[in-house]
Amino acid sequence: LQSSVQGTKTVGTTNNLRVVNNYTLNFQKRFDRHSINALAGFEMQQDEIQSTFSVVNDFPSDDFSALDAGSNPTSTLGDFSGDNLRSLIGNIDYNFDDRYIVTLTVRRDGSSRFINEQWGTFPAASAAWRVSEEDFFDVGFINDLKFRVGYGITGNNSIGNFAARQLSAAGANYQDRPGLVPSQLGNADLQWETTESRHIGMDFAVFNNVLGGSI
Repeated sequence: LQSSVQGTKTVGTTNNLRVVNNYTLNFQKRFDRHSINALAGFEMQQDEIQSTFSVVNDFPSDDFSALDAGSNPTSTLGDFSGDNLRSLIGNIDYNFDDRYIVTLTVRRDGSSRFINEQWGTFPAASAAWRVSEEDFFDVGFINDLKFRVGYGITGNNSIGNFAARQLSAAGANYQDRPGLVPSQLGNADLQWETTESRHIGMDFAVFNNVLGGSI
């Protein structure tokens, strides 16, 4: 018990619950010098956070420390937050003779944090050319040489669970009657933030694969 005239007890609890579901379908096929790997999937993630906070004063003694032993409850607070994210995923990898490699990916994500624009589409593509597998390539000390390019769009929904919504707060009581008061103006048109990325690179290995790197 904290020091006060008759003692004070403060109790707070927070419960976090996360549920994740993943479903994927894979396809693989090889024929001649061709190779195809494909994936389709669905993901869902649900988060819930509940918290309570209570303060009670005036206990008869230190031997009685349960909340209901205090005679003067001063505050009881509670809070709930949560969101869910649904995702559709598709990916195709194509490889010809370990020389030409193409990867195509697309995600379609839906977030409960948004209202009018819950869904966003985020594609990506990359291609690689392993020059060292070509017949014309004849550089003895180079064991592997591959050039690659890529492009993609990623999404960001880190705005808070209720940032897009108009909120009201309880506790605005008047003449012993419960009341609500506006606490936040909403913006139903908030949407996914997107970032484009491009890259060009090279991978190499030389001297019987003793030395290698990426640029």
